[in-house]
Amino acid sequence: MRTRIFNKMNSKEVESYLARGGKTIYIAVGVTEVHGIMPIDCETILAEAAALEMAEQSDGLAFVNLPYFFPGGTIIGNSTVQVSVRDGIDYLMMICRSLIDQGFERLIFVTGHAPSVVTIHPVCRDLFQETKVHACHIDLMHAMSLAREKGLKLENGFQALDKLLYGAYLKMDQMNFLPVDPDGEEIVPKQMDPDNPPPWRRLSSILRPLGGIVSIYYENLEDHGGGKPFASEEDRLVACQEGLKILNELVSYLDLKELLDAIDEYHAFVRDKVLPKFPRL
Repeated sequence: MRTRIFNKMNSKEVESYLARGGKTIYIAVGVTEVHGIMPIDCETILAEAAALEMAEQSDGLAFVNLPYFFPGGTIIGNSTVQVSVRDGIDYLMMICRSLIDQGFERLIFVTGHAPSVVTIHPVCRDLFQETKVHACHIDLMHAMSLAREKGLKLENGFQALDKLLYGAYLKMDQMNFLPVDPDGEEIVPKQMDPDNPPPWRRLSSILRPLGGIVSIYYENLEDHGGGKPFASEEDRLVACQEGLKILNELVSYLDLKELLDAIDEYHAFVRDKVLPKFPRL
């Protein structure tokens, strides 16, 4: 295929994909927010690059250009675009209804932004109730943990995320947006003082075991995201190539075929077993 990015395909290419039985689309849901020295769309680019890699490894398509959704605690920054959870849900529901009507039956959301879950999960449930198509969610933070358990060598925290972000910009042919500044300073997110945590951390530690969540505000811009300016274009290319290799390995550790087969099996179960018994559904 010339490209697996849905938004860059022409009509004939999409029709051909659907006509031969293709039905999988990875929907990259992003965010635009302060993130250290990184471009403010970096978690959008990460989701898009991962979605594209998943599409390439599982004969799917990647749906991109969704950069504005609920950011969470980074709203303190003037570079962060605030979109409410409710508005994000409604927007994604409209897109998904269209994709299902167009012929897609396997819809997988891909995100690289932790608070995305509060938007994505209601969409998955309401969409299923309305259409009987079960959209799924791959959170790259959880995917990283799973891949580590399976043997992927990857650091924790923002250091690991930065490597994936560099690879994502290369994957999406946007590496030139990563700053090259030999005199620039690296931004290292401040480590939280375990003896004096912010109030939201204490509240979260109480609520999480009870199944609750906390809506947070960061105290400082430097608390979210890091990254360093590259000394040269050559250094940037090396970092991006290393990051892309890690991104490809990360996706390979996910059993996408098992997921897609399970979606088909569940759809058949609902169609053949449940709906005949309970037609009011």
